[in-house]
Amino acid sequence: MEAKYRGVRIAQIKDWLNVVLFLVVALIGISCRTQVVQAADISSNITGISGQDARYNGQPIDPTEVAKWDQSTSYELSYHFTIKPGTQVKAGDTATVSLPTGTKFQDDQDFDLPSPDGTIVAHFSATTGASSGQLTFTDYFTTHNNNMTGSINLFVNGEVSGGGKGNDSYILKNGFPWSGQWSDGKTYPKDANQRYQYVEWDVKINPNNKSLSNVVVTDNLQNTGIVGIMPDTLTLQWDDGHYTPVPIRDYSLIFSPASGTPTSFTLNWKGTLNKAVNLLYLAKVTDSAYRTTGSATTLNNEAKITGNDAGTGGGGGGAITDKAATADAYVKLGGNGNGGGTVYNVNVKKLWENVPTGVTTPAIEAQLYSDGKATNQLSTLLPKLMCQRTTPEQRRHSRLMRKIIRRR
Repeated sequence: MEAKYRGVRIAQIKDWLNVVLFLVVALIGISCRTQVVQAADISSNITGISGQDARYNGQPIDPTEVAKWDQSTSYELSYHFTIKPGTQVKAGDTATVSLPTGTKFQDDQDFDLPSPDGTIVAHFSATTGASSGQLTFTDYFTTHNNNMTGSINLFVNGEVSGGGKGNDSYILKNGFPWSGQWSDGKTYPKDANQRYQYVEWDVKINPNNKSLSNVVVTDNLQNTGIVGIMPDTLTLQWDDGHYTPVPIRDYSLIFSPASGTPTSFTLNWKGTLNKAVNLLYLAKVTDSAYRTTGSATTLNNEAKITGNDAGTGGGGGGAITDKAATADAYVKLGGNGNGGGTVYNVNVKKLWENVPTGVTTPAIEAQLYSDGKATNQLSTLLPKLMCQRTTPEQRRHSRLMRKIIRRR
């Protein structure tokens, strides 16, 4: 009796398993097919993004000149890229943009490439010190898949040590993007978007160790609406390789304007200056376009020195005029670009003849031609309901279930 009961239970379990299999097969049979689209690297289908394609001042890159580029100067490169006709660009697809040999990104890059109507075509990103960056495309070119082009403008540095602009005898000026711990022990980080909030400005006074008197140094930010001096970060150090602070008693500082955020200052040296001095400070970047979108911005700073040269330490002496001893420096942050394509609408209709009632026609692909030549673009014509065909195994289970149901 017990064995008979077990046999009945086993038979019932098998029947229920067959029912479950039938339901699975049925769901597969009536569901529409889906495809998982994965992002791809389409660099090989794009021209104009190699280091050799970069332009400087509108001209092709000269490797001999690039080899002279220094680490402190910002050089603007431009690219114009074209995506090959027929390339299917999906959202998430990427492409690598390479810099010329001997150059690197001076700061992190993070900005969008808009189309003429404002739609985002792609996003560009790169890290400080890298020699290449990445384009990540949206689905814009999925529909605007003709004449697919774009432009990118980037700021880079060279590899040669040194740099700094100005009069080598009296004053030099330089600037850099800044994030990290400053000499005051405080940390000045990037913002929430990983863009620079601060730039460092450096002034080297009396680089040749001349004997100077009545020294007055003025420093003026040129972009007063988008950057401001942070007075508490200003420091003076002897240029002795040990960052030795200059005693406060040796100089005086006056910031202007006196209230609010200063944009300039005047340094008066007390007594004779016969050694080189480094003056450093941070300025806060408030450019909303750069801080919000990463759009390129250029910051300019000018320093001047006046006084008297006693004629020692190399070179002649005499009065130092601000016209002869001026230093300009630039910090260029971010980058920019754009892109675009056109939409060609082609109406294609397939006429089916002698199709039995109730039969769903299959999807077909139409090859598009232009002037008798294949464009390598396919137009997929979908039926109203495109369902997955069942396999012989699935049909066998279906017949089995019908028998089980009839038997019950």
